[in-house]
Amino acid sequence: MHVAIGIQVRLLRVSALSGKMLVLKKIITNKYAQVQGDYAGIMRNPSDLIPPIFMMDEQGLCLEWNDAMEKLSGLSRAAAIGRMLLGELFTVESNGCRVKDHDVLTKLRILVNKILAGQDADKMLFGFFDQHCRFIAALLSASPRTNAEGKVTGVLCFLHVPSPELQYAIQMQRLSEMAADNTQNKLSYFRQQMRNPIAGLVFIRKLMESSDLSREQKQALMTRSLCEDQLTKIVEDNDFSSIEEGYMEMNAAEFNLGEALDAVMSQVMSSSKVQVMRDSPAEVHSAYLYGDNLRLQQVLSDFLSIAVRFTPLFEGSLVKLMDHSSIARGS
Repeated sequence: MHVAIGIQVRLLRVSALSGKMLVLKKIITNKYAQVQGDYAGIMRNPSDLIPPIFMMDEQGLCLEWNDAMEKLSGLSRAAAIGRMLLGELFTVESNGCRVKDHDVLTKLRILVNKILAGQDADKMLFGFFDQHCRFIAALLSASPRTNAEGKVTGVLCFLHVPSPELQYAIQMQRLSEMAADNTQNKLSYFRQQMRNPIAGLVFIRKLMESSDLSREQKQALMTRSLCEDQLTKIVEDNDFSSIEEGYMEMNAAEFNLGEALDAVMSQVMSSSKVQVMRDSPAEVHSAYLYGDNLRLQQVLSDFLSIAVRFTPLFEGSLVKLMDHSSIARGS
């Protein structure tokens, strides 16, 4: 009698527990159905506030392609649903939303596989061509699609597309970067092509330095050496952002001012159609200063070449490089 009562009690407890489980499952199912209904309402909402959304299942088939995605891509929902998301919808061919190359598909495949595996995935830059061959650039974020039991059954993807104004700004920035890269490549080419002749000039100069030269020849060789060093320094300048802002790296060493001025004068003598002279006392020619003689040569030669270029050409026209004392004397 006691055993029968105990069995009945246990059966009642099991029945109560099973009833609670059924009620709990029904609650969860109802909540999930409500969420699904809300989600479906969002997906079908034509409001501009709803971003482009598409979804794939575990097999890679497209389950959803909302109104915003239709407008963005030009591909209808009916044409998208049921097709393989990777390889048919987003493809390198022309029968879907064409991407630039296989690397884009590989990155997208890695992202969705991470989501399906239950891992977190970072947002990625994603781009494709719509049905009118216009390139669409967007930021893609993905989230897992789960069933009532919490199992991952697919991937939900959102595209964050910038406004037309921002797209234009991004395009202009991209074009500017492409132009800068093109300029950088050209400068790198010219720099490399100039290094070899400069090396040859340096080699010849060193051979000449080892020979028996007169005082005038040694002075001419020193002028040539300073011009070579100035050219080498310009070729090696690669901090373009600082140059554009008007800043240059400066060295500090003792140098002879007269030798630096001789190098400056030599850079305009051969190309000048007007007479170019230097008027300075002997103490200036023999003075030693502390600073960057090559930058000084670079700046003074620019000023002097501009003065020569814009000096009217007539009989007796003259460009004179003078110091303050010569100007004070009225030379």
